[in-house]
Amino acid sequence: MNSKDTAEVKHSIEVLIRGANRAKECVIKELGGRPISEYSTSDAGKFGDWLLDQGLTRDAF
Repeated sequence: MNSKDTAEVKHSIEVLIRGANRAKECVIKELGGRPISEYSTSDAGKFGDWLLDQGLTRDAF
């Protein structure tokens, strides 16, 4: 792997981490912060509805 490939991989990881943190913050804002094991399928449905209300399509998640 050359330095260009390494830089691209590093950038991709940074983008992935930023997206994951943004998603985590949205879940906490909409459903409250708690251990992941305490979220239910009902919570997932509520969050999905919220995403749709934000303009995302079902294909996006």
